Amino acid sequence: MREWIIGAPEEQAARTLRDAGASPVLARLLALRGFADADGAQAFLDCAGTLHDPLLLADMPRAAERVRQAIEKKETIAVYGDYDVDGVTAAALLTGYLREQGADAFAYLPERESEGYGLNSPALARLRACGAALCITVDTGISALEEAESAREWGLDLIVTDHHEPHAELPGAFAVVDPKRPDCPYPFKGLAGVGVAFKLACAVEGPGSETALFARYGDLLCLGTVADVVPLLDENRVLVKRGLDMFAQAGRPGLAALLEQAGAGGKAPNASLLAFTVAPRINAAGRMDSALPALELLLTASPARAKTLAEHLCACNDARKREEARILEETEAVIHADGLLQNKVLIVAGEGWADGVIGIVAARLTERFERPAMVLSFGEDGVGRASCRSFEGFALHKALSACAPLLEKYGGHALAAGFSIRRENLPAFRETVEAFAADCDILPVLRLDCALDAEDLTLAAAEDCARLEPCGAENPAPLFYLEDVLVAEVRPLSGGKHLRLACRMGGRPFDALVFGAERMGRTFAKGDVLDLAAELSVNEWQGRRSLSVLVRAVRESAALARQRARYRRLRAGEEDGAPPGRKACALVWRTLAAHDGGVLEPKRVCGALRLQMPELDYTQFLLILDVFRETGLAAFSRGEGGLAVRVETDMKVRLEDSPLMRRLMGAGGHSPHVSSGRV
Repeated sequence: MREWIIGAPEEQAARTLRDAGASPVLARLLALRGFADADGAQAFLDCAGTLHDPLLLADMPRAAERVRQAIEKKETIAVYGDYDVDGVTAAALLTGYLREQGADAFAYLPERESEGYGLNSPALARLRACGAALCITVDTGISALEEAESAREWGLDLIVTDHHEPHAELPGAFAVVDPKRPDCPYPFKGLAGVGVAFKLACAVEGPGSETALFARYGDLLCLGTVADVVPLLDENRVLVKRGLDMFAQAGRPGLAALLEQAGAGGKAPNASLLAFTVAPRINAAGRMDSALPALELLLTASPARAKTLAEHLCACNDARKREEARILEETEAVIHADGLLQNKVLIVAGEGWADGVIGIVAARLTERFERPAMVLSFGEDGVGRASCRSFEGFALHKALSACAPLLEKYGGHALAAGFSIRRENLPAFRETVEAFAADCDILPVLRLDCALDAEDLTLAAAEDCARLEPCGAENPAPLFYLEDVLVAEVRPLSGGKHLRLACRMGGRPFDALVFGAERMGRTFAKGDVLDLAAELSVNEWQGRRSLSVLVRAVRESAALARQRARYRRLRAGEEDGAPPGRKACALVWRTLAAHDGGVLEPKRVCGALRLQMPELDYTQFLLILDVFRETGLAAFSRGEGGLAVRVETDMKVRLEDSPLMRRLMGAGGHSPHVSSGRV
């Protein structure tokens, strides 16, 4: 089970920000993000900042000069991309720019099923045979040592632009541009592949060109950056903020058509819309077939053609969802059949699973089983292609580097990676990964910004959260801790797929939405006492704005554990406390009598009663059950799903006859005033 880590802002920083005019909630959020002065916080909120000089990237001057030479000499230029959103947007951006400069340029995207990830020598040979004199990679190539050597032998100049982690040796290309190169002085290492491609275009264009180029390609830059889950800090934050403004103008026919086809036409764009609506549909093309329709969608100037392509991508996304569900079911069957849950890392192998879907399945397994997951699909050639997902504490790229002698190829980041392996090496690979994992602290955590009280749940607080946009990696949407939340009603939405919970917290009512309720791993019912990890957002409907509370995770309330512990101390005489009151005893008695012969879940029953009597906590409830047991009013036994209850409705008892009640009264507590008669 994930550990919840609740942040605590530096109080002096939060006070300084409040004194400068920030609301208490916004001040806490900014302090948690490291801001201690008003000027720095305001610059962050305004997404103010300058872009770094592209020529600071190692090898960039050399790369830019070679591209300019190719344009001047009318050489054929191939842009070699990847089939994910980052790779497709990078290919569209650089190809579009080169064509605008009059270059003879075309894009090449490998087929996922037949070619796999990254550069491959047969493709480079075909590009050279087609007349390409220069090949520029985008979002790929940093690990292509053999392919770079082949290109050199064939007389094909290769410029690698990438943002993935390099291996110890760099490719022997004409130029290698990657901010993560150990010798690269570029001040920001978090660019996406499309960001590096944009920097190349700026370097080719010359000093002061960023604004004009951004006006033409900022939407692509924004989309690829958000989709690749790179840090939305530093210049990425500036680029995405400006790019979202371009999305609102709907200038690119392909993106406008895709938003319309996805039912998001006219919505105010934000990073979440791009990540969860636009990006999956562009990714789906490469996952299910070819990424070329996605590339064409981003390059076309025809609204009619854009509509056709958008329909195709949405159909691909629907097919992807069906395939994902099938493979997920099969992988879970393998996990349970092979006893893989005893391992720290899930390594699940199968036959013929779609390479384009196993990455999503790996993410689902990581979420469901709370451990890193690697999903491999073996083909007829005996080679398995894998996608991996992880979380804090287990760096995939380092783990795969430890297994390098067993792998055909590998690459990626700390949290997402891929590799290929021969079937005969799989047993040794499993052992090596587990040995590596043994030295890692693999404990999934859920990091929450801070706790909110009931009075903090306001539209103004949601508006403060929106000021932190764009949100994403390393600047996540604020996630709040709501403790001791009572569920008063559960209303299913979309046939039970989603839920609306009517809740109370600190006596105040509010509604909360649970999307994908089945992923929460529990049922919801009236009387649940929960802790929520929730986001606050602004809901707009028919011109009205209201608060929306979105539940991202849930657990049994920590308050119940504290109250249970206090009950045990009171029961053992280790702590003094007041006896239960008459009204509380009567309320519990009526509930038990109404369910005589049935089975009750104590925590939910107590929660439901708290809706009528907020002061009745779980400590008092358990004490009352013990008093009823000691006086013979009720008998309890463990039943399926809770406590089986039998009550004696015709007995007349004095609750003071209970030893527990006498002790609590004798410890200085007040009398419950139920000295005779039935409760």
